[in-house]
Formats: sequence, structure tokens, C-alpha cells
Amino acid sequence: MKDRSRTSGHVGGWESRLGTFGVVTAVTVLIWIWAAGKTESAEVLDGVELRFASAEPDRLRITPGKIRLSQLTATGSTRSLNRFRELPRSFEFTAGNGGVPATEGVHILSVADLFERLPAVADAGLAIDAEPATVEVVVTSLASRTLRLEPELPGVSTQGDTEVQPPTAEVLLPASVEIPASQLFAVAVANSAQLERLEPGRRETVNASLRLPPELAALAGGSPPRPATVRVTFTPRVLDRETTLSRVPVQVAGISEDFARYRVESSPAFLEEVSIRGPAATIGRIEAGTRVLAFVHLTTDELESAAAAAAPISKRISMWLLPPGVEVHRVGEIEGARPEITLRVERIADSSDG
Repeated sequence: MKDRSRTSGHVGGWESRLGTFGVVTAVTVLIWIWAAGKTESAEVLDGVELRFASAEPDRLRITPGKIRLSQLTATGSTRSLNRFRELPRSFEFTAGNGGVPATEGVHILSVADLFERLPAVADAGLAIDAEPATVEVVVTSLASRTLRLEPELPGVSTQGDTEVQPPTAEVLLPASVEIPASQLFAVAVANSAQLERLEPGRRETVNASLRLPPELAALAGGSPPRPATVRVTFTPRVLDRETTLSRVPVQVAGISEDFARYRVESSPAFLEEVSIRGPAATIGRIEAGTRVLAFVHLTTDELESAAAAAAPISKRISMWLLPPGVEVHRVGEIEGARPEITLRVERIADSSDG
């Protein structure tokens, strides 16, 4: 007869050992997980973007609005890095908070300092290195300026009054910049598709979008005029047509006796891509061969001075030979009808000299 007590004791010993082994294994796993979470390593991230904004966009502007880093390295525990890795690659910073100044001027910011102020980085105890290590931002104080509105109705001449409602708009510009009142305007440009359907002699109202002149657009830094659209009321007189002339000769004008004593060369001798607008029938005649000329005028004093200096001078186109009702509104990429011409003047020797 077997000794049951001995067998039972033997089984109980194994169960005890297995239980102890399980506890030890569980503790070991927990220690391994804890240690893995605490082990420091580094993570290199590409394509990280810093975005800068103002909490008061009507008072302050911060530029540039975004900067892309070449590289960002985060060092910390595996657990912290895993959480950081899950964050978006775009990080927002606001002027006046998180180490970003709200005072006007140029500021050099440490990228590591910016990130270490972010709760997601500070709470995780991550160390940050970046390339570049610093970024430059500009904080500009803004002021609202009132703009008068000038209507532009491509291809349409008008009769009577042209009204714009509202007659003015507002735009945010640097407060420290002084701008003459004559330059504070925006162009109210009507859509060409609307204008093509108009009936001459009938009072019409169309929508127009506002466009800043290049100088103001640069100062506005992307801030649009407000409102963005206005209403223009007018009476069409004649529906005009536009065309572009590939080349228009430049003619130097002045007193005829002067040109017996001076030789003048203009550069360029031809203006290219000259856009003109006028009555459809007249434009058709120009396209069929009616001559168009650009004139630059030189006085006797200017001829004498340029010849004596033996150096080129610059003058703007002073007038155009065009049929009635036709206007030049662009030369190449230059708006308007008065591009600059370079002139070289040389005195012609005659038998009475020396």
C-alpha cells in the first residue's frame, strides 16, 4: 500500500514551486517593462513644421507663418518617445505664449526652448535638438487703414457716374509705416464674364473683388481688404475689345533742328507685348495694319546734357499715336502706358567743329 501522504506532499511541493516561479516570472516581466520604459533612446524626426500665429491677428502679425525644420531629434524614455512619435508633425506656437515674443521686432528663437515649453514635451521629460537650432521671426504691430476704391471695368467704357458701394474698405498694414493718402487705394475689379453680358445705355450693377496695388499688397503681407467684394453701378457706353500688339516702334521726338546735331538711339527700339483697349471696330483696324507708335520726347537741354555726359539717360514714354478711344493699359509685365526707355545721345560732328 502506497504512502498517500508522501505522494500528496510531493505534489504540493511542486505546486508551491510553480506558484513561486509564476510570481517571480511576473515580477521579472514587470521589471523588464518598467526598465524598457525608462531606458533612454533617441528618435530622429523629419518633416517637422513649426507654425506661428498671433492671438490678436488684428493687432499683431508674426512672420513667417511656418518654418520647416531639416531635422529634429528627441531623446528620452521609450515610452515618452512612443507618445511623442504619435503627435502630428506640425506644432503651433502663438505670439505672447510659450517663449514666442509679442513685442515688435526681429526675434531669434531657440527651437529646443520652444519645444521644451510644450506640455507634450515637458511632461515627458524629452530633450530636443534641432537643425536649424534657431529660427528668426518678425513681429509687426498692425493698424487698420482706410482705402478709397477705384473701379476697374475691363473692356467697358462708361457714361455718367460710376458708383462703388461701399465706397471705402479697410486693410491691416504695419503701424510704423507712413503711407501717403494718394497711395491708400484698392482697385474694385469686375468679373469679365459679367461685363460681356451687359447692355449699352442701361444702368447696371455688378460684383467686384478688391485688389491691392503691389506696394500695399507687400505691406499687407497677405491680409486681404475688408470687405472682400463690393458692388459697382455704372452705365456702359461702348463694349470695348482688347488686343496685344507684339511690337510697337519707339520714336524719339523733339525739335527737328536738334536732330541735325545729335544722334539718338533708344533701347529698346521696339516695345513688345503692348496691350491696348478700345472700340471693337477700331481695334479691328489696328489689327489689320493701322500704325501705332510710342513717343519719348527730348528737349534741347536734355540732348546737350546727355551728349556732354556721354552716358545713357532714362525717360518714360510721353505719348502714343493711337486712334481715338484706344488706350494702352499694359506693356509687357508693366501696368500703364509709360515704361522707361534708355537713350544714348551722341553729338554729330560737322565741318564747323574744330
